[in-house]
Amino acid sequence: MNKCLLSLLAAAAALFAGGCVDAEYDLDKIDADDIAIGDDDSRFLMPLASIRIGAEELGAGGTGIVAICDEIDIWLPTTLPGDADHVDLVRFSDDADYCDSLLDGLIAEMRDPASAKMSAMVDLLWRTPGYRMRFVDLVPSGEEVQFKRSFEELFRSGEAGGLLEERLCELAGDFLGDVAIDPVAYAADLGLGDDVIDMLCENLDPLGTADPVNVLVLYGEVESLLPVAFRLAPVFSGPDVATAPFEVSPAVAAQLPETLFFREQVRPLLESFGVRLSFDPLRYYPGEGLREGQEIRVRLRLKKLGGLSLNF
Repeated sequence: MNKCLLSLLAAAAALFAGGCVDAEYDLDKIDADDIAIGDDDSRFLMPLASIRIGAEELGAGGTGIVAICDEIDIWLPTTLPGDADHVDLVRFSDDADYCDSLLDGLIAEMRDPASAKMSAMVDLLWRTPGYRMRFVDLVPSGEEVQFKRSFEELFRSGEAGGLLEERLCELAGDFLGDVAIDPVAYAADLGLGDDVIDMLCENLDPLGTADPVNVLVLYGEVESLLPVAFRLAPVFSGPDVATAPFEVSPAVAAQLPETLFFREQVRPLLESFGVRLSFDPLRYYPGEGLREGQEIRVRLRLKKLGGLSLNF
């Protein structure tokens, strides 16, 4: 009988890993009656899901993240203050001196005839009607060539150039201070049979237990290849359980905080698995580059605390 029980445990782990149930594997054929595997000190580990979020799936307000990062690069000076390797997006919004240092670097680079920053900026202003309209009282905007030539000439002049600088800095502040990534949501049929779910739920502590011993713990790791550090906040939609927000930095595996699931929460988690991921951008690394095909990888695992109960 021990061999059969071990096979059952291995099969349950395989079900989580593969996300499907073999219809021919019938737990009703196992002769078991209130058999327990392990005790309160036991730990059973099982993979739950692997999610890959491509760069093409991310963005804000209908604009893809590749286009957002391309625009961030235009609004930033090529060389960041202090030769920093990143821009602190939170500090940009909260620290006026830090914001001014970035904008001063942008203006200085635009005034440099050897730099391509002026060309990139006037291209951005022209192809973005909302930006172009901010200069309509200063720069003729009837034709592209005329707009670009006039902007460059006026920018290098006296009083008019100062007005253009002010409005550019306002636009830069508005954009860089409001960089966002829309949440993404995923749902999947894990294909777990009631027998397996019953086995995991059978002896779990109920919600509200002060010192829980028998619980299901969700944990895992997140690795991002994007040039953006962000705070990630997952919410599992079945039982509506949120994981504590945590920081994810480029090319560094971040550990997803362990989250406890009690008896009433495990069945909704497994029967209607879904997760909503919210992103709060923290830092941008302009030298890293962003291209199609880069992704965020989320690996979720389960840890069962306490013994497994079989009653078929």
